[in-house]
This record gives sequence, structure tokens and C-alpha cells, in this order.
Amino acid sequence: MPRAANRLSPLPVFNPPDENQFEEYLEVVQDANEAGLHTLDEIAEYCLTSNITMANGNNYQKSNYRAVLGNLGRLGFIVEDDGQAQLRDICKQYVNGEFKPSSSEKGGEQLPLFGILFLECMQGMGIENIDPYIVDQLAYYFDTIRKEDAAVQWSNSDILAKTAEKWPPKSGEKPVDVDPIHGLTYLSGMTKETWSRCAQETLKLLGVIGVIEKSGNAWQLCIDEDGQEYVRKRLRNLRFQKILEDVIREMGSDHEYLWRQQNRNFYRAVGRYITYRYCGGIGKQPGLRDQVINELGRIRTSLEKDYRKLVKGANKGRGLLSLVHDLREIEIEKIGSKLGEFDDFEDLRKALRSMSLHEVTTFQHEEISSDEIADLLRSRGTSKRFSRLTLNKLQHQDGMFQLSSTLKPHQWQQECVNKWVEGDLNSGHQPFTGIASAVTGTGKTVMALMAAGAFVEKHPEAVISVVVPSKVLMYQWAEEAAKFLGLGADEIGFVGDGFSDSFSEGRRLIIWIVNSAVKDNRLGKDVDALALETTHMLIADECHEYGGEKYKLFLECRAEGRLAVSATPPDETATGDKHPVLNTMGHQFYRLGYKQAHADDLIAGFKISYLGIELDYDERIRYDRLSDDIRRLSRELEEIYGPQLEGGNLFVRIMAIVAAGEGNATAAQYLRAVTDRKNLVREATHRDTSSFAILNYMRDQENSDFTMIWFHEQIEETKRLVSEGQGNKILTAIRHEKAKGDEADLRYIDALTIKKDRLDGLQDWFMTDSKVRPGMYHSKWPNPWGPWMIDWFRNGHLNVMLSARALAQGFDLPGADHGMIRTSTSNVRQRIQTIGRMIRKKEKGKEAEIWIVYVKDTTDERIFEKHDWEDELPDIEDVQTAWKLNDFGSDVTMARPEYIGGVEALPQPNRELTEEELNNLTLKNYEIGDDYDKRALYSATHVITVTEEGGMTVIDGGAPFDLEFESLNDSAEWLHENRNGRGHIHIIPNGHAIGRTMAGRVVYLTDVKSDEIEAAIHYSIEKGDSFDDFMSGFNLD
Repeated sequence: MPRAANRLSPLPVFNPPDENQFEEYLEVVQDANEAGLHTLDEIAEYCLTSNITMANGNNYQKSNYRAVLGNLGRLGFIVEDDGQAQLRDICKQYVNGEFKPSSSEKGGEQLPLFGILFLECMQGMGIENIDPYIVDQLAYYFDTIRKEDAAVQWSNSDILAKTAEKWPPKSGEKPVDVDPIHGLTYLSGMTKETWSRCAQETLKLLGVIGVIEKSGNAWQLCIDEDGQEYVRKRLRNLRFQKILEDVIREMGSDHEYLWRQQNRNFYRAVGRYITYRYCGGIGKQPGLRDQVINELGRIRTSLEKDYRKLVKGANKGRGLLSLVHDLREIEIEKIGSKLGEFDDFEDLRKALRSMSLHEVTTFQHEEISSDEIADLLRSRGTSKRFSRLTLNKLQHQDGMFQLSSTLKPHQWQQECVNKWVEGDLNSGHQPFTGIASAVTGTGKTVMALMAAGAFVEKHPEAVISVVVPSKVLMYQWAEEAAKFLGLGADEIGFVGDGFSDSFSEGRRLIIWIVNSAVKDNRLGKDVDALALETTHMLIADECHEYGGEKYKLFLECRAEGRLAVSATPPDETATGDKHPVLNTMGHQFYRLGYKQAHADDLIAGFKISYLGIELDYDERIRYDRLSDDIRRLSRELEEIYGPQLEGGNLFVRIMAIVAAGEGNATAAQYLRAVTDRKNLVREATHRDTSSFAILNYMRDQENSDFTMIWFHEQIEETKRLVSEGQGNKILTAIRHEKAKGDEADLRYIDALTIKKDRLDGLQDWFMTDSKVRPGMYHSKWPNPWGPWMIDWFRNGHLNVMLSARALAQGFDLPGADHGMIRTSTSNVRQRIQTIGRMIRKKEKGKEAEIWIVYVKDTTDERIFEKHDWEDELPDIEDVQTAWKLNDFGSDVTMARPEYIGGVEALPQPNRELTEEELNNLTLKNYEIGDDYDKRALYSATHVITVTEEGGMTVIDGGAPFDLEFESLNDSAEWLHENRNGRGHIHIIPNGHAIGRTMAGRVVYLTDVKSDEIEAAIHYSIEKGDSFDDFMSGFNLD
């Protein structure tokens, strides 16, 4: 997730060895202080009489001097106290020629003395005062430079292109991802001049430190590896976020001192700070950081009390990390005293030192022998990512690959495993193969582990591969395998997230992150290295994720057993092709839906409330215009590309055509129009209003102990609810419109003002409401914060989670009381996954409440057409209800959802049209090729096939009969030309003939008289049934 770029400008001129205005400013500040001038304004005035001038010898403006002095304060050279400014003491020493570095570490001698002064000035500020954005940016630039060849020269544009979140490959081209997790948001809210200055000043500061030097108009690395390591460590020790990560990692993310205070203030403060930081926020950072620092101070006080109880006479005032290390060392010495007899004593101590304070203090070493302690530590290893020791703690002792005696499988799990093992040759289901579908929260992982146990029972020496899409799932699977199959740290392996285990090491079950599995065909090669008599079972978790070509590398590996699991198994790819999982893992042999899962008491009840909102006046006009453009362009594309558009999603097909270099202006216009319409719906003004209304509704219920997940389709939508970036863009748009004077669109200004007010209110709720402990997770959320925030939400430390698609699948969460799907695609699979996040097994009688916001009379309603949700959902009264926004006037605090009715008030799934609806269609004037209500296809009384040759046939009793009917000749010809071959004409009860174009549009063809078409079809069948006509088809002469 990107961070905000920081522009630190203006700064003093720095052109070594000739000119270093940094030193000149320090001298001027000291001279001004000695002259009795102490405010920055006074010192700026004094600068006008100094030798600090522009290249032409003229003075800068006083405001420029003042701005430079302010930035020197932000960098730590100048200290301000109650409006009085003076040099930091070490800067005075430097000016007087008395400064000596506080450290003589190796590598520091390569830096100029002023560079070390700069580092020590920032250090002297302390984490409570230093601007973390400045240090982060310096460290990020430096890491980027030192990881490249030392001969590389760095201009402003070069460093921007390497450190950006997104950057255009060439000028004028569309930006592409560079570093979407840690990159800087130059393109969001910055002008070209601003981001260029941002790069210029950051490179300048690295030059001041002395790690790079000028080479012509660019910069080049000028220190060796020792110097680089010296600077890397100095910068890292200044980074507030890294210090915070160290504290949490060294203490343990679930240490009791982090959560035991009422209201979990530490998690609230950290959740706010990190969420804001990685959403590109800037302005609120100091206040949010101070909240975290206050909590760290509380924790330090608690730890100090513990330490002074253990170490009599210990001094007060020790640093937090020092206390953590010393307390941990005390515990390590207790455990280590039992391990001196072992040859690998040092390795055992390393394993102990890799533990967090929480882990080492909860290690039950007093109850077991020294041999058992040593074995546990060897199994654990030295990883700080995941403790293998956790697996031994969870491992049951009923035997490997045996189900725990405490596990009582659900009926569906046993049924599913039995079907998988036995197969069904009559339906083509081979034993030990297939896809199992079960909704989230019903125990798919346990079922798959039961299947693995059954496979090993049949093949005692078998090994198991489990492929998962993420590292969070990798560790969850490992813990479940230990808990339910009795496997320990020696039997369970990992590949991914820094682990690289192999079956050759004796592992019986390896969990692979999919990208690691397919890299260099690693999984396939590891299996190929096994002896042929060693059977292999492949489990593909979240199997719908593996539709790309690269995933065939693991899907096609040798496996005598194959099981794919998903809440929403695949059928085809976005381009309409058969999904690779279906070709390799077998077909679906079992399905457990929400209705049955609830009936079997596997999941909590839940209710879905659909809040339909309207586009505002201008949005509706623009939506209709874009829809007209899309229809027109679709018709043009059908004429241009013909068969290339057959099957799949038209948008995806056109994207593929453009990617293949076969696009044209029409294709580009179509893609832009579809994207613009989608964004218009997604950013509808009343989405934020609806969120307000739902929050107000929750407040009315006076429920302070709640959990809530907010789902979005895109990551950008999560960011806008936390940082001020989107709000600033709206303010800029308002200013630009107002600048038009009398020609300004007042309605547009009002709409933008409403949008800004709503957004500000939502941001205040997330970042200031005392009842909210926010977190965030999505596919571009940085480590280690993603796993930590998921754990914290699971354990109740956080209670509101903002998410994009990533959280909608796979993670083992306890469920939430409330869910809000603010935006989503019309993808049924994603909707099913998202709903599943809220409906884990909960207390009896406690139902999850899921709000789904959609824009009425737009593409948002497509998901209602695609799926009959009433058949999918539990048999609960009012499981689906329809709502609208009340008439709240201009006061959004009065906004509430207003009940309309049950499922009958919602958009309906595709179905046959009623007689009245069909008759209403006859009142419109259609021409051939005009769009038609696609539900009419379900009402067809006859379907006539247009053959490859352009003729017409009807089917009776499975046999085709030629049809001659002049009224349809033009329609058949039109359809044949449009589809470049076969098609179907559908006759519906109102006398209209309709068809489907190559791109999938349902269109009007012509009018027919029902009695005439009936007679023609009857005649064709009768004629074809004539024995003489039948025999004439054979050449018997």
C-alpha cells in the first residue's frame, strides 16, 4: 500500500565541494542568536544581511529564508522552544569546530563530518519529534540506490520511476505498478513540478549525508558496503514505524501488556496510525503518532515494574526495547540452564532468542525434560515469521494422519470424503479426484484434511501437497493439520514467505503459496524427485483462483489423489474458456450451500438488507449518455470483429483484442465508456450518504460492542475512507469550478460539497470515534501489518476492518456482527465469498446483519439477474429486505435506511416475463437490431435455428426439420451475417421474434403472426415425417 510522498522544499543550496549553504545557515543562526535574535522571523530578517545569496549575488526573499529555516528545524539542526529558535548543541559544536561523532562504528569514517552531524541531529530529535515521512523517504531512496549497480547515475526522473507506487513507462503513457506496496504516491495530488522537487531535495539530503555525490547533472553512489551498512542502520533506527514493528515483534503481537488495558487503546492507536500511513495520509500523522507513543510509554512503565521486581536495584528510565530484551534474556537464561549438555547448545539458544517475549514467557519449560525442551527448540527453528513450535503445541497425540479423538466431523464432511474416496463411475467421477464446494465457515479445511487422512490410510507412505493463494492461509492450514491430523513441526513443511522445505527432507505434508509453487516449477520438480512408489495427493485450496496459464505448472503435476476446494468453484475463465482446474482436478462432486449449511446448524443465521440509492441528476444524465454510447459501440464492434467476440465477457474479449495489438479507435472508445460508467456508479454521491445512514441506524441501537467489516471492490475505495487525499481532490475541483465565476456550475459545486462533507464524516468515524478500533487488509497491504491486523481482528483487539477483495476469501475470521458491501462487481462468486466472511458459527440467536449498497437502475442490478438469491439463502423470515434512504433534507445526521419491503421489492432474477410485461413491449417501436428485454428469452414458445448456410430449422423429437417461412427470411439473413454463421431466432408470445448477437445482446428481429408460425412449423415437421420425402433423401437409383 503506497505512502504519501513528502516534499521538503526549499532547502539550502548544496553543490559540494564549492557550496554548502547548510553550513552557512548554521553560522548565520548562531550569529543571529548572539545578536539577540531568536524567533525564526527575526533570524530570517537577519539572513537578508548575510552572505547567503542566489547564484547571481542577489538576496532571496525573506519568506524563502523563513521557509528554509523551518525545514532546517524539521531536519533537527534548529531547536524551537516556546517560539525561541537556536542551534542544536551539537550544531553549535560543529560551527565552533568542536563536534565529534558519538559513534566510531565501521563505515562511518567514509562519511563527511557534516553528514554524520545531520544523522545525529535527527537522532537527537527522538521518535516523538522526528518526521517519520522524511526518514522513511530518505531510507527508501537510499535502499533503492544501493541495490542497483554502483555505476548507475540517478537523475530526478530515474529515482521517481524506481520509487513510485505507479509510474508511466514513457511520457504520456498510462501509469503502471512499480511498487504498489511501499511506493510513494507522486501521481496522487502532486504536480509534475512538485514531484520533481520532491526527488531533487531527497537526493540532495542523501548527498548531504555523503552516500551519493554529484556526477554531472545526476548523482552516483560513493561509499562501499561498510559505509552503506552504517547508513542503513542509522536510518533504520530513526524510522518510527520500524521501531514500532520491532516492539510488537519482540514483545509478541498478542502480549498481554498490549491488550490488557481497558478498551484496547494500543490496538486502536496503532490501527489508526498504520491504516492512515499506508493510505497516503499526511496531515493527521503527528497526532496519530503521538497516540501510539503515549501507549508505548504506558507499556514501558508496566515492563519496567516487572523488570525492577526481578532485578533489585535496577535503574529507572530504561528504553522499551532494552526492557523487552532484558526480560526475555532472563527467561532465556532459565531455560538455557537446562541445555548446557547438548552439542548444539548455541543453535538452541538462537532458537530461544528468536522467540518473542510473549512466546518465551509462555513456554512451559518447567513441566518437561531437557531432552523434550531441546527437541521442541530444534523443531521450532529460528524463524521470526512463524514459530514451528506452535505446531507442536497444537499437535494431538492420537497418531499421525489420524483424526483427533476430540473431533466429531459434521455429517456433510464425512459424506463428502466418502464420495471423494469412492467416486461414481456412472457419472464419470473417478475415486480420489474432484472438486468439493462448501460455503465459508462450514469446515472445508477440516474436510480436506480428513480426505488426506483417508488417502494416507489407502497409501501409507503418501505425501500431501496443499496449494494456497496466500501466506496467511499457509499458516492457517499448518495449524489445522497439527490440530486435527496429529502432524508436528517435523512433518509439516512450508514453501513461500522465506521457507523452502522439501519432501526430500522427510516432510509428509507441505503447504505451498501458489506463486512459490509455480516458480521454476518447484512443486512439480519436488514431486518428480520422489520415488515412483511414493504416492502424492494434491489439494488446491480456493481453487477458483487458479485460472491463469501459469498455474497449470502445479495443476498438471503427478498426483494419484486430487482434491480442489472452494466456496465458489470455477466453471470458466473470464474469457469464456474452460477453467484449468476442471481439466486437471476433476468435476464438482459435492456442494453445500448457505441454505443447507444453516439448516444443519453449521453457520449462524444472517439477514441481507439491500439499500438502493439513486444517482443524482447530473450523474443520471451522464450514466444514460454513456450507456447509449456503449450500445452504439457494441454494435459497431460486432460488425468489425464478428466471431472474435463469440463467448465470454465482451469487455474482456475487447481487452484481449487490444492487448494483441488488433484494437482500433472504436475498441478504445468502448473500453473507456465502460470504465467511465463503472467508475460513475462506484463513486455515486449517495454511496457515502448510505454509509452514514447505516452507521446512524447502528448508533440508534446503542450497540458499542460490535464488529464490522467493510468490503470494497477496489483498493482505492478503502484508502479514501481514511486519508484526506480524495477530499483534497474534491476541494481542488470545487476551487476550479468556482474560478469560472459567473459561468460556474452551481449545481456541480453543491454536489461536490455534499460529497466532501459525507467523506469527511466517514473519515472522522473511522479515525476519531472512541468505539472504533480500525484495521485494514487487502492484497497490497504491507507486511507484517496484514497478518497482524487479521489476527487482531480475529482476537477482538480490532473491531472494524476495511477490506478490498482479498479479505473476501479464505481467511479464518470469527465472523462479524455487521457487514457492509459498499461496492462490488456483479460477480456472483465474489458476493458469495464476501457474505461468508460475516457468517461464521456464532452464538445462538445472534444473526449477522449484512448491508449491501447498490445504485438502482444501473449495472449494479445485474447481480440480481444472474442469481436467484432466495434459493441460495437460509430459510429465515425476511432473509432479504429492500431499503431506501429516508428524506433527511440537508442534515446527514438524520439520514437513515427506510424499509420498503421483502424480496419482492428487489430487482428480480432472470425469469419469464408476465403477460402484461410482454404486452407492454409491443407498445414500443422497434427496428431490427434494437436492444430488447433479455428476460424475454425465457418466455420463448419456439426456437428456430439459423444454420451455417443461412437456412432455418426447427427441432422436434431431437431431429431437425427445414423451415420455410418468408416472414423470418430477413431476420435469418441479418442474424446469419451478424453472427457470421449459426444463431437462434426466439418466438415469444407477443408475436415478436428476437435473437442474440455475437456480443450477447438480445435484439429485436421482426413481428410474426402466431398462427402463421405455428402452421409453418407444423407443416415442416409433417413434411419431414413423410415416408416418401424421407426416402427421397437417399440416392437409391
